[in-house]
Parts: sequence; C-alpha cells; structure tokens
Amino acid sequence: MKKIIVSIIAFSLFSASCSDFIEKEQRGTQTLENYFQTVQECENYTNELTKRLLLPNDWWTLVAPRVTNEMSTDDAWMGNTGQDSGAHRPASQYLITPDNMGDMNSIYTAHYYTIQSANIGLERMASSPLTDAQKNQYMGESLFVRAYCYYELVNLFGGVPLYTKSLGTGDLTLERSSAADVYAQIETDLKDSATEIRKRSCK
Repeated sequence: MKKIIVSIIAFSLFSASCSDFIEKEQRGTQTLENYFQTVQECENYTNELTKRLLLPNDWWTLVAPRVTNEMSTDDAWMGNTGQDSGAHRPASQYLITPDNMGDMNSIYTAHYYTIQSANIGLERMASSPLTDAQKNQYMGESLFVRAYCYYELVNLFGGVPLYTKSLGTGDLTLERSSAADVYAQIETDLKDSATEIRKRSCK
C-alpha cells in the first residue's frame, strides 16, 4: 500500500513539473503577433511575395500551367511522347471543369496562396511600428503583387472569388465575383500601389 501511495505522489509531482515546463513561454519563435516589427522583416516578407510570382525552383507550379494552357490553342500541341498526359488533357481537349483542371489547378492554387499572404502582410504592416515612408514602400509592393495575381486569374478563369482581407477556416465557400468586379479591384490595387510608392519617393 505504501508503494502505491508513494507512486501516486511521485507521479503527481512529475505531472506538475511537466505542466510547468510545457506552459513556459516560447522564445525565438516567429508568429503573426510578433513578426512585422522591423524593416528587415517587412522587406523579407515583401520580397518573398514577389519571388512567388516567378517560383524559379518550382517551374511546374506556374510555368507548366501556362504551357498546358497554350495546348488549347494553335500555338502548341500536347503531342505523344509516351509521358503521362493526364495533367495536360483537360486544357488541350477543352475538358476543364472545376474538378478536372489538370495542371491549371496549380497556378490557381499558387496565386490564391500569394493573395492570402499579401492580404496578411497588408493588414500586419499597416499596424507595424515602421515609419510611414517604410510602410508605403512595402504595402505598395504588396498591392502590386495582389493585383498581378488577380490579373492572371481573371484572364485564365474569368470571374473568380475576390477578397482583400485575410481569410480563416470559416471563409472557405466564397462565391465567384464577376470579371468586371475583379478588373475593378485590379485597377484599384494598382492605383493604390502607385500612390503608396509615390509617397515613399517623396519623403
């Protein structure tokens, strides 16, 4: 009986010590709450947004869909190389549907990933402790990136879901906006981008 009591006390003490250890504040971990606090962080974030427009190391994400899209015109042919052509077939044979996009799915996903990232950056940088001139520069560049992504999406897919704020898990069923609304947002973003960057150059 004594052994059982001792074991229970030892386990209780061990559990308490583990709880204290687990609940200690993490150090050296970046989150949305503690990022965007310095010029370097905002610059790095904005540079990554721009890099995502090229993705040179993942050519299949943006380049392959463009090549696939050309296969639905007289400029390219799917060919017969013996390779798996499943990713090319929807575009080349005019069979694209929401659940059968082939390679076109990757460019759609990549641009919305960048749009969400741009929205997060714009919201966080607006309240960051940077100077107005610094905010103008990075927010202007982020607006341009968002406009570019929507321009590609509306040209490839017509009307697409349009949002200018960061989304959560409860915002996964957005309706498609009209192509006219998407183009209007692109124009707004480009004008705002030019205005923000012009403010930076005037300071």
